[in-house]
Parts: sequence; C-alpha cells; structure tokens
Amino acid sequence: MTLLFSGSGIVLFIIWKKFGQPDERTNAIHLKIISCMFITQLIMNSVFISLVDKDIECFRQIFILFEAFVFFVGAIYSFRLYRKEFK
Repeated sequence: MTLLFSGSGIVLFIIWKKFGQPDERTNAIHLKIISCMFITQLIMNSVFISLVDKDIECFRQIFILFEAFVFFVGAIYSFRLYRKEFK
C-alpha cells in the first residue's frame, strides 16, 4: 500500500513536470487529471461509506488504501494524457 501510494505520487509528479510551464494547454491537462482524481475520490468515499459498518477498527488503513488508489488512477490518467499529447 505504501509502495503504491508513494510510487503513484512520484510518477504523477514526474509527468506533471514533463508537461512543462503552465499555459492554456497545460492548465487544461492539469484540470482533466485533477477532475479524474476527484471523481475517483468521490466514488471511493461513497463505496467506503455505504459498505463499511460503524464498528471498523482499521479505518485509517482502508482510507489510505483508497487514497493510494486515487493517486494510482491519477498517475495512469496523466501518463495516458502525456502519451496522447506528446507522442
């Protein structure tokens, strides 16, 4: 879980820097990535709230797992946009 979270964050940061200086084109790409991550966050939170009972003991671990998954989706989507825009 920690490797997924940190690896996705590093990949996301590297690709974010590869897009270059902020301008109209890169701002649109950044907003697409952030909106994809936000929608994934909303879906994961709704699944978490609806499926988990109130007596959960490992809340933080599951929440961090969902955050790692959100960063992973953001990294994959940013890599896909990078290949589409620059290749």
